[in-house]
Amino acid sequence: MEKCIAWLAKPIVFIIGCVVIVLFLMLILPNEAAKAASYTPEGASFDTSFFYAPTEVYTKTAAYSAEGRAAYIQARWTFDLVFPLAYGFFCLTAVAFGGTRLEINKKALHLLILLPILAVFFDLAENTMVSLVMANFPKESMFLAIGASTATLCKWTCVISAFSLAMLLPILAGIRAIWHRRR
Repeated sequence: MEKCIAWLAKPIVFIIGCVVIVLFLMLILPNEAAKAASYTPEGASFDTSFFYAPTEVYTKTAAYSAEGRAAYIQARWTFDLVFPLAYGFFCLTAVAFGGTRLEINKKALHLLILLPILAVFFDLAENTMVSLVMANFPKESMFLAIGASTATLCKWTCVISAFSLAMLLPILAGIRAIWHRRR
């Protein structure tokens, strides 16, 4: 784990992580968001909802046409397979870069590094559960509905936490470096 964190904390790896996420957000996300808007009914998005009750899963799913459900599944296993890897890599590099320079306790840094990993895991779990719901519609499974709802809440909790750390830790490390140079 130490070698992995040391590699992720290298300035060049952090810069690559920043470039990857910026390029993804500028070049790929706008087009994919426009495509998703074309097949996602109003109020039926799973990906952008922070939380929805398991009882809402099939109401949202029913709002999609058969073509919309097929497009949703395809997007989850193309674009939305790559996007979590892109933001996960960025967050990992940023947390490792900032945390290492702030000399955060190793055990604490290991826990902080878990947040981006969990964000990606729960994003993929959400994609899996909702894809199964969409693929099997109109057949309903409370297990899948609970799984989708839970994965979405966990995803957003971890994504928000990971991105907050990814922004905060490098900024604090930069402030610390400037402070030490002035002394």
